[in-house]
Amino acid sequence: MEDNLKYITAPPHIKEKSDVTKIMFCFILALLPVALFAVYKYNLNAIIHLIITVVVCMSTDYLYRFFVKKQTNITDGSAIVTGILLAMVIPAEAPYYIGIISGIFAILIVRHIIGGIGKFYLNPVVVSKCLLLIVFPEAMSKYSESVSNLPVERMLNGYSVNTFRMMVGNVDGNMGEICAAALLIGAIILVVTGVIDIYIPAAYILAFILTICVLNIGHLNTNYIIGQIAGGGFLLAVWFLATDYKSAPVTLKGQIIYGIILGLLTGAVRVFGTSGENIYFVLLIGNILTPLIENFTIPKPFVN
Repeated sequence: MEDNLKYITAPPHIKEKSDVTKIMFCFILALLPVALFAVYKYNLNAIIHLIITVVVCMSTDYLYRFFVKKQTNITDGSAIVTGILLAMVIPAEAPYYIGIISGIFAILIVRHIIGGIGKFYLNPVVVSKCLLLIVFPEAMSKYSESVSNLPVERMLNGYSVNTFRMMVGNVDGNMGEICAAALLIGAIILVVTGVIDIYIPAAYILAFILTICVLNIGHLNTNYIIGQIAGGGFLLAVWFLATDYKSAPVTLKGQIIYGIILGLLTGAVRVFGTSGENIYFVLLIGNILTPLIENFTIPKPFVN
């Protein structure tokens, strides 16, 4: 009798381990241009940060599952993706202990204690990044240039930016946020392989552009709009973090609403805020709102 029972789990509904592995492989492939550019620009520092975050994430995942006697599945690639993303949202000059703390917190606390793959919960990379910004503000602002010279911060202070330099990564910032071209290549890979849908990114980008145009209409120009899109982790957030299966809505209407909310909030903090890093707190707010959006947009059953 029990063999015939059907179990319904929380979305997204990933059918088997091979599905997870394939999806994570595509994410790793999409992150490859971003990570390779970080290594090219920051050399040994980038390599060490990547090794630390990936190894810590995989080890934490394995040890937790071992001690609680859960099936170990570190080979599915999800911990590797988390590790790469964690390295990409920190400065190359940050102390190496930052990667250790962020990896343990992201996997142990956010992934396993709060939730698990295939359940609604907060994005481990986003929560970990917000924690680091709050607890270690100095370590998270160790750039080669002063913070005031970062592209988004320059725009917040009323200065113009060189958008071509932002496209090719000839600026400073967090390792995975500086080269818009590499991020766009990764985005194309995600879309072409069918790993992500276009609805969240499209709604996010359109709402963001509309918001900064309305709120900053007196100082508006093409250079400003391109600079806002190319800098401050916006492309990383749009294509790699906002589309996270575990923390984004699964309904079409929910994804569009989610993207619009993120775009409106990001536009507001870009015009009135003090740092490009505020985008991670916007993503966290979006994660928190996901269950409410899902409850509002899930189709209601028809009952006579």
